[in-house]
Amino acid sequence: MEKQELKPTGVFKYFAEICQVPRPSKKEEKIIAYLKAFGEKHKLETKVDEAGNVLIKKPATPGMENRKTVVLQSHIDMVCEKNNDVKHDFLTDPIETEIDGEWLKAKGTTLGADNGIGVATELAILADDSIQHGPLECLFTVDEETGLTGAFALKEGFMNGDILLNLDTEDEGELFVGGAGGIDSVAEFTYKEVDVPAGYYCCKVQVKGFPSHLLLPLFLEIYNQLFYFFFNFFQFILKILLFFAYESISILLRFRFVSSRFFLFFCFYFSFSENIYYNCFVKSIYF
Repeated sequence: MEKQELKPTGVFKYFAEICQVPRPSKKEEKIIAYLKAFGEKHKLETKVDEAGNVLIKKPATPGMENRKTVVLQSHIDMVCEKNNDVKHDFLTDPIETEIDGEWLKAKGTTLGADNGIGVATELAILADDSIQHGPLECLFTVDEETGLTGAFALKEGFMNGDILLNLDTEDEGELFVGGAGGIDSVAEFTYKEVDVPAGYYCCKVQVKGFPSHLLLPLFLEIYNQLFYFFFNFFQFILKILLFFAYESISILLRFRFVSSRFFLFFCFYFSFSENIYYNCFVKSIYF
């Protein structure tokens, strides 16, 4: 697959353009200038508030002027991280991308799809005159990643929409109503230094390839490689324990000290992987 084959074409066209514009948190001047130029090029009303938030308005399709105004919102800053062996200046250098199978990835840096893909979606909609819609306002906020300061700085009257859709999520094809918000906390603790006991050793663990957000739900998708390692480690220990437990119960089964129903319940209750459950279930049927 080539980059030009990515679909939707309009979305990935603008995402490619966004990748050429440096946009670290609190340093969004270049992407703000890009959005203003976009609005001027397409003859759309564009305004910028004191915080740097950008609003681009598009009139309704003729005949749909009475529809409710919809606001599409994305943030324009990105998490800026790179591998140690990569030379990259996020203040001046574009994001270099490549196709890996069916995925678009960055070469040794964060990709900035959070929330560049949302920004690109809005721009593609604004540029496409074939889409029928009511009054449309596209809101681009600054500095989401380090405090939501752009969103907090919005003032009444900057936008006039009736419905707001935020285009920033980890889950494709799902719609969330409401949100918990966010807060920054700073905690200070005192501690007493002690000498390292004899026989103890220090080590440094370095894990690369983290996503921007480490705390995605592990039971949905284990993005964090470190958590993934421990998940498999403890599952391995569990398999060993279940193996010895199974062998002990199977002996009792042979001598009819334990009923097969109890054994099936044991397998079902303690099985955390399909393999364990399958082995226990099949062996219990054998007895």
